[in-house]
Amino acid sequence: MTTTYFQTANQLKQKGKFSEAIAYYHQALEANPKFYCSHHNLGETLAKLGRFEEAIASFQQAIELNPQLASAYLNRGLTKSQLGKKEEAISDYTKAIDLLSGY
Repeated sequence: MTTTYFQTANQLKQKGKFSEAIAYYHQALEANPKFYCSHHNLGETLAKLGRFEEAIASFQQAIELNPQLASAYLNRGLTKSQLGKKEEAISDYTKAIDLLSGY
C-alpha cells in the first residue's frame, strides 16, 4: 500500500512532528493544489507552531476551495483570535455556526 504525502503529513501531525508534517503538506499541495483538506490541515499545523498569519492564509485557501467547510472558518477564527483580531474571529465563528446549522 502506498502512503500519500497527505496521509504521511497527518500521521506526523498526530505524533507532534509539526515541522516535518508541514513539509509533507507542501508536497501534497504540489501534487494536488486544489485538495482543500491539505490546506486546512496545513493551517492547523502552522497554528500549532504559532505561525498564525501563514495558518490564516492556509485556512483561506481551504475556504476558497470549499466555501462550505465550517471547520476552516472555525479554525481561522481561533487563529485570528490568537492575533487579537476579535471582530474578525467572531465573523468566522458566526459563519461556521451558520454552516453547521444549515443557514
